[in-house]
Amino acid sequence: PGGATTVRIRGISSIRSGNQPLFVVDGVPLSGGSAAPGLGTSLGSAPGDNPLNFINPNDIASMEVLKDASATAIFGSRGANGVVIINTKRGQSGAARVEFNTSVGVASLLRKLEVLDGNEYRATLTKYGLNSGNFGGNVDAMDAITRNAITQNYNLAVTQGSENGRYRVSVGYQNMNGIINESGFKKLTANFSGSYKFLENKRLGLDFSILTANTTTNSAPISNDAGFQGSLIANALQWNPTAKLDWTTAQPTNPALGATTINPLALLAAYEDLNNVTSILASIAPSYKLTDDLEYKFLYSVNYGRGERKTEIRRWLNIQGNRGFGQIANNRQFNQVLTHTLNYNKQIGSDLNIGALVGYEYLKYDYVGSGMQGNNFVDYPGVKYYNYMQNVPSADRSMYSFADPISELQSLFGRVNLSLKDKYYLTGTIRRDGSNKFGKNNAYGYFPSVAGRWVISNEDFLAGNKGLSNLSLRASWGQTGNQEFPSNAPLRVVNIGQEGNQEVASLENQNIKWETNTLANIGLDFGLFDGRLSGSIDYYSRETTDPIFQQVVTQPGPPIRYWTNLEGTIVNSGLEVALNIGLARKKDLNWNLGVNAAFQKNELKDFVGAIQTGSLSGQGISGATAQRLVSGQPINVFYLRTFQGIDKTTGQSNYKLNADGSDNLDYVGSPNPKLVLGLSTDVSWKKWMLFVN
Repeated sequence: PGGATTVRIRGISSIRSGNQPLFVVDGVPLSGGSAAPGLGTSLGSAPGDNPLNFINPNDIASMEVLKDASATAIFGSRGANGVVIINTKRGQSGAARVEFNTSVGVASLLRKLEVLDGNEYRATLTKYGLNSGNFGGNVDAMDAITRNAITQNYNLAVTQGSENGRYRVSVGYQNMNGIINESGFKKLTANFSGSYKFLENKRLGLDFSILTANTTTNSAPISNDAGFQGSLIANALQWNPTAKLDWTTAQPTNPALGATTINPLALLAAYEDLNNVTSILASIAPSYKLTDDLEYKFLYSVNYGRGERKTEIRRWLNIQGNRGFGQIANNRQFNQVLTHTLNYNKQIGSDLNIGALVGYEYLKYDYVGSGMQGNNFVDYPGVKYYNYMQNVPSADRSMYSFADPISELQSLFGRVNLSLKDKYYLTGTIRRDGSNKFGKNNAYGYFPSVAGRWVISNEDFLAGNKGLSNLSLRASWGQTGNQEFPSNAPLRVVNIGQEGNQEVASLENQNIKWETNTLANIGLDFGLFDGRLSGSIDYYSRETTDPIFQQVVTQPGPPIRYWTNLEGTIVNSGLEVALNIGLARKKDLNWNLGVNAAFQKNELKDFVGAIQTGSLSGQGISGATAQRLVSGQPINVFYLRTFQGIDKTTGQSNYKLNADGSDNLDYVGSPNPKLVLGLSTDVSWKKWMLFVN
């Protein structure tokens, strides 16, 4: 619970830069990061935090996904991977209204991997004539570490308004147990927003919003890159089902199972990882209507986050090399957004409408952190290691601090919209972005877009066609940049040690240039049979050039890294279909069906050389890779030995070999989905409603 999720809009467009879309909350673009400190232990690196944890879903009024270049171009380089716009609920006019809702839910594993139970394990031992390994029990380790997890939500909101202003205040509390025992997520939110008009002519306006949240995550010992002893799930799956799960701190596992076998229940008891994050997203936006057609608006926003993480692994747990681990880590992010816009809308005659927008935007991201770690604790039962870090010998104690180079982005942008006779629409956008993440030679990039729409159903030759409620043809072309990579990329990075010792970690490159996405889209929107059938069909093609990548100096040079642009083009293309069908329309009964499908293709072209990637972790595979970046294949294509079955005599896997007996490696499949399919249906009968997704 509370963990990060992966969002991809129209495929992977970057090799090593960010692929997440831009999230915009109430007009404020977010950094995409979280103040939650990271964690690395002998069990591996812990998964990241969800940067949207601070939002109360009950406060969300609408969400919109922008995919084509024309829609995202106004956001410039931040919108290279698509944009998700989230608008929260606002105050409503009328007398004070109080809303309260509560809900409870339950979550459980949808699918469990099938492993032998105790009786099946004993039968297998007998079948192969094995005389050891039977301890007489019958346990299900996965069942022992999991549960039916209860989630509770409570939300209270007050709203009131008049012609001069409206406000909304809300508080929310969520308590979500994890499916893994002892894991969980708690969130407390408080939001206050308002919109007011001033002066007799009501030309002066003021909007403001404050979203605050405190989240506490209790994470299970699950990692992205566990070593040979595995993390919690691996240990539960490979546990001998005939061995009891009983344990003590003096004897956490059965000696007969081996010194490196970890009892999953003991692991849960020995491990604690608490992540506490406080977040504030506050904005104020005064506006003034200079004329009936021209309005100026200023937006200033602050996104503040502070995270504290406390972790321990008790000394008595039989992880190889474990002498007791404790950590305290603190991170702080302070991001600011400043935007000026001038918006013009004019109706010329009865047929022509002109809209224009010009603006300036400045974003500043500041991220710092510090922490301490210790090993070799004296164990005091009932006292957390992180509460007596001074107990650790100085040689086993370390501290750190960092301050990422401040990231700044400033932009000028403009957009013009034309509509004629409610049939023909044309939009043009240009944005100039300047980022200090690039060297001084390529700090600025220019990103244009153009789009048009023809509402065919409004033409005279289709007038009177009652079965056709909408038919529109759309087309767009545009470019966006990508600068989602570390802010120190163009700089020479040096590790500073004691006595002033310095070690170069990354070389300077002032010639890094913008990674550019060029996207073309053509689409058709339709509505038939009085709205009983509606939907859209889109074809898109996106090419990413000058991909940004962190390289290693070629041998025999030292293993120093540097950021650079690679030769090659990343091509994503696909067909998207969305259908909404009204299956039933009656007095008491309504039944709707929604289908959305995306057929996607991904390929890396004109790429020089090959780069190994996809590092593996686990027993016998440390340092091995499973994927490749190579021309003519999808990004991160699997590059593996060819499996040829199990040897019935030895029980070992057989693989295809070359003539000289060496491993035969081949491209065996893409990790990128070729089809994404969604189905949803809703049925309402009188006052009852059912939703299935």
